[in-house]
Amino acid sequence: MVERIGDSKLLNTRKDVKETITAAGDKEKVESIFINEKLNKRTTSLDKNNDGTVDCVTTEHFYNGKASSKDVEHYDKKGRIVERQRDLEANGKIDSFEKYEYNEENNTRHVEVRDGDGDLKVIRKDYYKDGKIIKTEIDSKTNDSFWDHGPDGKPEFYYEYTHNDAERSTIVEKKNLNGEIETRHKTFKDENGNIKAVEHDKNLDGIFEERWQR
Repeated sequence: MVERIGDSKLLNTRKDVKETITAAGDKEKVESIFINEKLNKRTTSLDKNNDGTVDCVTTEHFYNGKASSKDVEHYDKKGRIVERQRDLEANGKIDSFEKYEYNEENNTRHVEVRDGDGDLKVIRKDYYKDGKIIKTEIDSKTNDSFWDHGPDGKPEFYYEYTHNDAERSTIVEKKNLNGEIETRHKTFKDENGNIKAVEHDKNLDGIFEERWQR
């Protein structure tokens, strides 16, 4: 399932449809079932309110003829994912639950990932433009921010952040996608969160030789 951010798409527009079956139930209307034999995948799309857009998508993967995993995704009226449940072994037990909240003013999306017991595992913040994610921040302590300047869906580099709360400092490393460090600097913040000093590691030897202070 390709995750969408933006306007919802009409049903029956997928290009990987091997077979389309339509049926109707008492409580929910099953608009279509897409079967992709090459990928051993079955996708069921539901239009619960009969407005022509997808509200819920169930994706099942198969191995040796048996279901191996199952994802259930729910979408809002704009076609944006709002919830995802993952059953990694297709045994009827939810292994992880994801909740998505959107801020349209600054084009960000807040994601919380919890395990089957409801315990919070990961907090993620996505920044997007024209329906594509251009930056991702993971967790509130150590962040990995991937940058796609195209945006063509392929990040060119990413930033890795390591925080030290005791001295209010953060080491920021810019790395290419091979993990090689291209730049490294260290920031210091005051009690109000404002940057008061920046140190640069000019030759990437772990020693910050240059310092800028406000």
